[in-house]
Amino acid sequence: MQANEIKKLCKENPDKIVELINALIESNIKLLNRVKELENRLNKDSNNSNKPPSGDNIRSKLNRKTKKRKKKRKHGGQKGHKGSTLKAVSEPDHIQTHELNTCSKCNHSLEDVNSKGYDKRQEFDIPPIVIEVIEHRAEIKICPCCGEEIKADFPNDITQKTQYGKRIKALAVYLNQYQLIPYKRTAEFFKDILNHTISQGTINNFIRFAHNNLDDFENKIKECLINAKIVNFDETGTFINKMLNWMHVASTPNLTFYGLHKNRGYDAMVDIGILSNFKGTAMHDFFRSYLKFNNCSHIFCNSHIFRELTEIHENYKEKWALELGKLLLEIKTKVNTVRDINKNKKLNKYFLKKFEKLYDQILKKGFRKNPWKPKKNNQRGRPAQTKARNLLDRLRNNKSVVLAFMYDFKMPFTNNLAERDFRMVKVHQKISNCFRSERGGKYFCRIRSYISTLKKNHCSVIQEIENIFEKKSYIPDFIAE
Repeated sequence: MQANEIKKLCKENPDKIVELINALIESNIKLLNRVKELENRLNKDSNNSNKPPSGDNIRSKLNRKTKKRKKKRKHGGQKGHKGSTLKAVSEPDHIQTHELNTCSKCNHSLEDVNSKGYDKRQEFDIPPIVIEVIEHRAEIKICPCCGEEIKADFPNDITQKTQYGKRIKALAVYLNQYQLIPYKRTAEFFKDILNHTISQGTINNFIRFAHNNLDDFENKIKECLINAKIVNFDETGTFINKMLNWMHVASTPNLTFYGLHKNRGYDAMVDIGILSNFKGTAMHDFFRSYLKFNNCSHIFCNSHIFRELTEIHENYKEKWALELGKLLLEIKTKVNTVRDINKNKKLNKYFLKKFEKLYDQILKKGFRKNPWKPKKNNQRGRPAQTKARNLLDRLRNNKSVVLAFMYDFKMPFTNNLAERDFRMVKVHQKISNCFRSERGGKYFCRIRSYISTLKKNHCSVIQEIENIFEKKSYIPDFIAE
C-alpha cells in the first residue's frame, strides 16, 4: 500500500486503519514469539537439556571449558595422588652385561681388568608374541587280555582335528565386545601381532559361543535385580540395520543388565521382564511408561530436573528456577555431610521442615510467574501450558519423590549409574554406527552385561571370558543391594 493510499484511507475510513494496525501488531507478536522459540532451541545444550555433550555447538563447549578453568586447580596430579611411576624390580627376568674393553680417555685395553661394579638400568618390554600349537595325542593300545584296540580319551574341550584354544577365543571376544574393535580390525590385530590369519566369521563364532553360554548368567542377573531394593533404569536409542531400536538398562552398583527391543515404552519393559516383577524402588527420569508399573515405588533423577531448571532460567529468565536448583544442591551437600558423620542416619526434623518450607516457597514463586491457562472456547483436550508450568506441576505433585534422597540416605540423588552404564553403548555407536543385525545386538547386550558386572565386582575381564569357553562363567551368588 502506497503512502497516498494510506493518507486517503485515514480520512475516509479511519476504522480500517485501526484494523490494519491491530493485524500488524498481532502478526509482529507471533513473529517475536517464533523468534524466541527458535532462539531457545539454539540455546539448548547438554547443560540445560537431555542432549548429549557430543551434540553441543562450539560456543557451548567453550563456555563449559571456561567454567572449568575458574576452578583454581592446577593441571596434572593433585596433592595426595598416588603416582604410577615405573619402578625397578629386584629380580629381573634377564640380565644383559655390556662389557667395557677400552678406556674412553686413553684407548688403553681393559680386557684383563676386573670389574669394580655395575651401573644398572632396566627396560620393561613384551617378549615376541607367537601362537603356540599343542598337539594332543591319545594313546592307542591293544589289550593283551581281550585283544581289543583301545584308545585314550581326549580332554572334553578337544573335539576337532584342529581348533583354537580358549585364550585366542577369549582375546577375540575381549577385543570386539569389550574394547569395541570391529570385526575387520580384530582380524587385522591377529595378523599384525600374532602373524596369524583369522576370519571375521570365526570371530563371530567365538562371540556366538560366549553369548549362548551366558544364558544362566543372564537369568541370575534378572533374578538378582528383581529382588534388589533399589535399581536404576534408563533407555537409549540404537540402530539395527539403519532402523531405530532401543537399548534398556537395569543396574545397581554391582550388577548390569542390557536388553534390546524394538520399542521404547511399556511393552518393551514388560517383555524384558524386570520391572513387571520388581517390588523395590525404581530410579529413572520422568518417562511416563515407568510410572505405569504400580508394583514398585519410584524416584526421579534430579540431574534431569536440574537441567530443566537451568533451561528455564537461561532461556526464560525465571529466578525461581535458579533458586530451586541451588536448594537441591544445598540439600544434597547437607545429606552428604550428615551421612559422612553419622552413617545410616537421617536428617533431623529441623532440617527436614526447613528444606520442605523453602521448597514450597520457591514453587509458589514459580506458580505466580506461570499461572494456569484456562481452556479456550471450543478447545479440545487440555489447554497447553508453558514448560515452566508443566515442570512446576510435576515438582508439586511429586514432592516426596523428588526429595526422596533427603528422607532416606540410601536413595540416590541422580540416575547417573544407569547413564554411566550406557557410555560404552554410545561409544560403540560412534565407532560402528549401528548393529548389522538384531542377533548381533543381542550378542552385544548379553556379553556386555557380563563384562560390566565383572568390572563392578573387580574381576579380571579377560580371565572370566576365558572361563566362558570352559563353561565356568561367573555367576553372582548374592542379592543386589
